[in-house]
Amino acid sequence: MPWLSSKSQAESGHLCSQVHPRSPFSAPAAFVSLCLVWGSTWLAIKVGYGGIDALTGAALRFGLASVVLFLVMLVRGVPLPRGSSTWMLSVSLGLVNFAGLYGLVYWGEQEVDSGLAAVLFAAAPLLTLLVSSVVVGENITVPKAAGILLGIAGLTVIYAGETRLDMSQALPISLIVLAASASAVGLVLVRRWGSNIHPATYTAPAMGIGALLLAGAAQIAGEHLVPPRSWIGWATLLYLALFGSLAAFLVYFWLVRQWNPSHASLVHLISPVVALGLGVALLNEHAGWEMLFGTAMVLGGVGMTTLSFGGTNPSRVRGRRPRGI
Repeated sequence: MPWLSSKSQAESGHLCSQVHPRSPFSAPAAFVSLCLVWGSTWLAIKVGYGGIDALTGAALRFGLASVVLFLVMLVRGVPLPRGSSTWMLSVSLGLVNFAGLYGLVYWGEQEVDSGLAAVLFAAAPLLTLLVSSVVVGENITVPKAAGILLGIAGLTVIYAGETRLDMSQALPISLIVLAASASAVGLVLVRRWGSNIHPATYTAPAMGIGALLLAGAAQIAGEHLVPPRSWIGWATLLYLALFGSLAAFLVYFWLVRQWNPSHASLVHLISPVVALGLGVALLNEHAGWEMLFGTAMVLGGVGMTTLSFGGTNPSRVRGRRPRGI
């Protein structure tokens, strides 16, 4: 993959030339690929995870992805993490983006339907815009805010027939919204402090740290740390680790360097629609007028958000070249 450079390029100190796109279509293609891959991960988990528990599955997923990414980095000559700045970013992402986000979603979904969880987590782009405006100076424009809100409303329409809400769900709902906040913070951390670091250099240790923390949480929750018991479970684990984690997060963090964090986070509006479409096509799930109307709203919201897409140049965002990195 283009984000894993040769050794001679890696030793040059700055890796911007090899991770920036060579054509204006690279970033949009990366965004579409992310939507498809992360939309398909919901289907992969639903088809079969080998009978293992959720936190255990997440720990195995990120642990395997971390090991494979480290091996690929050694072969390709990508710099290993060094220096306090890189390790601080890696630890922060491990805590926030991998252990925190997935742990909170797991606990929240014990009491909340998956459809409602998807709608709640779709708040991530709006939260990302708010955090990004404070940390890296991204402008909050009317098209951006209105488009994100329209997309969230579209997902609400799609899942309206499935979701039920009562006051007893206040705590799990809060946990999922907090998970969306963790996603927002992670993206802004990458944009603020990872602009001059190869994405693999901080992603590999971050996933390893997240895997260790998730494994500890699984033990506390009484789960058994066992591998999948079937070939379907192993296939699912490998797909989630190699495509849904390793490749997807490298592309995701790379995309933040090309776009504003709020634009990159729009993947969280599109991927639930992709997941629902795959369920209809492959699992014969029900699709009614809500899906069509809600999908149109989501796409319209994404279109509105990208109307103010003039700030894609990373150099225009405050804090692009932090000292000490």
